Amino acid sequence: MDEFGQAFLDYLVGVSIFLLSLIFIFHFIQGIFTPFLSSSEAITVIADRVGDNILEELADNNVGFPMLNKTRIDAFFNESLNTSNSNYSNTISMLGLNGSVGRYELNVTLDTQNGVALRGGMPLPEDRNIAQTLRVVSEAELGISILSIRVW
Repeated sequence: MDEFGQAFLDYLVGVSIFLLSLIFIFHFIQGIFTPFLSSSEAITVIADRVGDNILEELADNNVGFPMLNKTRIDAFFNESLNTSNSNYSNTISMLGLNGSVGRYELNVTLDTQNGVALRGGMPLPEDRNIAQTLRVVSEAELGISILSIRVW
């Protein structure tokens, strides 16, 4: 007979507790650094506000939200977000991204189910924190689409 009791069960319970502790520590440490990944929550709030303003601009007034108007979509991506002229600066100012504290840049992408992607605004930087908001929208010709608004 064994005088030490249930050694195998003691070992199994001890290893299980140790592994669960390691998993908890790795999960907890990942959450510790999350607030430092973005410069602030203000940029995320700005991206959400800009996204709402853009949706109001693109919405089809006859049908309602979230149906978009194709004419407004084309005008917004081809004219308002055209960085080769002053329209982009006017759009940035109209959306409230150009203030006395600083200027934010904007990139908007509309990805559709049939592969059509409309992009406008500045190219995405590789060395800056970018706040992004996504909206699921619909348009008669394009179908259901995802509107991505990125601000940095």
